[in-house]
Amino acid sequence: MDSELISIQIDNSLSSAESVKDKPGIVIAQPETIGLYSVKHLPFGPLFLTPKLKKAGINVFIYDQRVDQKEKLENILENNNILLMTFSVFTGPTILTSLALAKEVRSKYKNIKFAFGGPHPMIAPVQTCQHPLVDFVSTGDGEALLVELMDALSNNKDLKNINGLVFKDVNNNIIVNPPRRFLRMDDDVSMALDLIDINKYIFEHEGLKTIHLLLSRGCPYRCNFCWQTIVNKRQWRKWSIDRVEQEIKPFIDAGVKRIVLQDDLVGDEKRVLELGRSFRRLGIKEWAMENGCRVDLLKSEEFFKELKELNCTHTSYGAESGSQEILNSIDKDITPDMMLNVARMGNKYRVGIKFSWMLGLPNETKEQALETLALIDKIKEIAPDTSCAMSLFAPYPGTPMFQKAIEKGWTPPKSFEEWGIFREEAIYPYLENWKWYKSIILSAYFIAAGDTKYIIWKKVNWKLIPFYKILHLTASLRWKTRFFSFPIEYDLVQLLWDMKKKLMIKGFFAKLKSFSKRLVYPFRISTPYPV
Repeated sequence: MDSELISIQIDNSLSSAESVKDKPGIVIAQPETIGLYSVKHLPFGPLFLTPKLKKAGINVFIYDQRVDQKEKLENILENNNILLMTFSVFTGPTILTSLALAKEVRSKYKNIKFAFGGPHPMIAPVQTCQHPLVDFVSTGDGEALLVELMDALSNNKDLKNINGLVFKDVNNNIIVNPPRRFLRMDDDVSMALDLIDINKYIFEHEGLKTIHLLLSRGCPYRCNFCWQTIVNKRQWRKWSIDRVEQEIKPFIDAGVKRIVLQDDLVGDEKRVLELGRSFRRLGIKEWAMENGCRVDLLKSEEFFKELKELNCTHTSYGAESGSQEILNSIDKDITPDMMLNVARMGNKYRVGIKFSWMLGLPNETKEQALETLALIDKIKEIAPDTSCAMSLFAPYPGTPMFQKAIEKGWTPPKSFEEWGIFREEAIYPYLENWKWYKSIILSAYFIAAGDTKYIIWKKVNWKLIPFYKILHLTASLRWKTRFFSFPIEYDLVQLLWDMKKKLMIKGFFAKLKSFSKRLVYPFRISTPYPV
């Protein structure tokens, strides 16, 4: 029988001389994301990881660096027997904020171990584990793994028996254990909402209490630039409709009337409409899909007609490129005509459409990049309210496009820490003029940001709106004339972004001085949908 399917129970019976704080404890941390938006998504990683730990009798604490005071963490560490602290990180700034917090904790609590999971450690586990602050790395679903790891730490058991774990042995060698089987969503995955104040994550949008949700994991498609193909092995797992209703009941009880889905794949037309009907039964007035739609999957007129009847306000599709050659090269398995069809359907039934685009692939020419801009203009003619979010291609380890970027002369980051600035570095040798690409991306962003109706899934920082509107004017002119050279106005954006980073990362930022000259234009400000 696979170890991940075994229910482990740690003996936590206490003698009269013992107290609850003597039980083995774990802190599941949600690192600061350094975003521009005041809305905070639920800490999905900590929420999913916690239930099995609680069931095993382990003291579990969630610390969300985005919303919790620092004193909360200090109190947890001071008054409990914390053996392990975990971080779930994406490629980019969450690596830096996590390491900064880990360093601070380690300076005072020498015996606490640190485990890292999430997309980036999963795609680069050995390099991640090489960092001196990283003791363990999870290469798969972490719910059952953490129970086994806490059992091993509490009882001095052999770590080699924990599938999916990467760790350092006594000689500091990296040991990579066999992979785990994926968990079954209905049986093994739930959210521990009792350990957080859900009101910190509920916000109002157009008068309705709104929450972001994840209802599935993975994606079965083969896009060769995507980390999902590495992490979830082209498998898609979902909660049943009954389970969805159970999991979101606390939000319904809290008065939520608007749901925004963030799944990497929401599902086919049948699944999406079933979700919509369920939301209607629960009293949800509006809902939207911020991610996870495909133009070859959610496309029919009947689908859009019912989608509107079910009060779905917006959908979001990964378009990537307007060049069929590029679409073929990344195994996207879609066509520009499919995108145009979705735009027509959305416009006909007044269902909002957002397309996500990607520029700067290793094999992309400027002419092909301009094909993307031309298709965007054509889509806007068909459906003027369509929103477009654009980003620069980011080579993720293990993907075919990662290898293509290396073949074209790119040198990837050499350490876990260096990957923390990866998303902001635009100086790829295979780009003929990287400033030209970054200028297009920032122009696309500020065209959308100048009209806040396009930023419908995030609460905008209103203090920045006047600044957005000024750049909206210059961005619109650049787009119209296709003049993206000498983007002087964006130097100001970089200056402000650097100032923000210094405040957010604080002392840890000083370690990045050797890289700072490469940080010329911010990636994360290039799209209104930061990771």
